[in-house]
Amino acid sequence: MGARVLGEPTATRAASRREAARRPGSALLAFAASLAGLLAALPVLSLTAPFWVMGTLTEWLAGALGRRPRPWDALVEYDPRAGWKPRPHLRTWAGDLNQDTFRISTDGDGWRGRATLDSADVVVFGDSFAQGFGVDDRHFFADLPKEVEVKAIGCAGYNMLQSLRWMETYADRLEGKLVVWMLYLGNDLEDDLNPAVGRYRQPFLRSSDGGVTWSEADGHVSPDPWTASSQEGSRAGYVELCRGGFHARRALAAFGHVLDRGADVCSAAGARLVLLTVPELSPVARREIEEALSDGGRREAFEEARLERDIARACGERGVPVAHLRDHLDAGDYLERDYHWSRSGHRKVAAVLEALARKYGGGRDRVPVSVRGRGSLDLEVGVGVDAGAGSDGDSGTAGRRRDRPT
Repeated sequence: MGARVLGEPTATRAASRREAARRPGSALLAFAASLAGLLAALPVLSLTAPFWVMGTLTEWLAGALGRRPRPWDALVEYDPRAGWKPRPHLRTWAGDLNQDTFRISTDGDGWRGRATLDSADVVVFGDSFAQGFGVDDRHFFADLPKEVEVKAIGCAGYNMLQSLRWMETYADRLEGKLVVWMLYLGNDLEDDLNPAVGRYRQPFLRSSDGGVTWSEADGHVSPDPWTASSQEGSRAGYVELCRGGFHARRALAAFGHVLDRGADVCSAAGARLVLLTVPELSPVARREIEEALSDGGRREAFEEARLERDIARACGERGVPVAHLRDHLDAGDYLERDYHWSRSGHRKVAAVLEALARKYGGGRDRVPVSVRGRGSLDLEVGVGVDAGAGSDGDSGTAGRRRDRPT
């Protein structure tokens, strides 16, 4: 069988040579035809060759430099309380939502940044924004401040309930610290009500009396992929939150429940809680919002400031100060093809955290802080942060993957 696969039998090859000898011009004719075809293809080759060479070289360099992004499952692991968490001791390349690579490192607990939880003056809880998704370690906001040490506890895809559970886990280590809870307006409020993000199961909130009382549901949380339908927060959902109505009232009622719990945790721990809202300012998000507004007359009553006022009102009722990053960021502080911050965005967020620490205590000369505050914050934000090296040339994606949390 090997001879038949690798070549023709010997008798057949001999017969072919005798036939070719009787036609000496056939070989020359075949050669001429091949040469003519090659010459005809030269213009096309001259146009495509540079692209082929560059593509091959880029792929080779990516492999040679070790910048191939690790798959998402290699970056996270199952956690019975939160659903998933970053893997500890990572020193690798991750891919943003456009698979552009960025360097990511984690400590022994799975969290990013040089500071430890015990040494930190400020502890940030949140989702992919708190995790610094999309930029290298050296540009990560938590490592930029000079006045304070910042530890970020966050992971892509987290809702507020997941962040709350980590707040509860670390409560006995938060005494005297400023706790900053990042609320991404794009989908955090909705995701508090959803049992899964894509195929990843998460704890969520549910109510059986129209939002008067809430309970946490986590009996479904397991390492097994979620196969039922799930509704990750969407641009259409964000638009509805900004229009008021039943959808917004329900999400805000759930938010109030989580905020109450977080305020109680920080109060008992002797920590100061501040809420920090993360707005939808990225060019990608603005385009998607505009598309959602064009569908079914949703533009009527749409007001993004309404959502921030509703959140500030809920915080004021509970004595929790709130700051809005909308007051400090613009579209240029976000990645061009992604929802997350660029390097300049991280620098500004670091400056905001320093301003919050100055206002509420913490830092190298930490002073005692009262547990409760009030109202929305007016901050004097400076630029006393390590700007890091390089330009703001980060990039991301124009679309959102649904097979992993975002």
